[in-house]
Amino acid sequence: AIHSVGLVALTFDHRAIDGAYAARFLARLAQLLQETDWVARL
Repeated sequence: AIHSVGLVALTFDHRAIDGAYAARFLARLAQLLQETDWVARL
């Protein structure tokens, strides 16, 4: 079977942004992308 896969990378300056904020951002982004109706919103 073929699956749709996308990679997301985030670069940030750890002196300006705590890694926990970056991790939360990526987790939220993944959650939004996994919603079934996000394409309908485009």
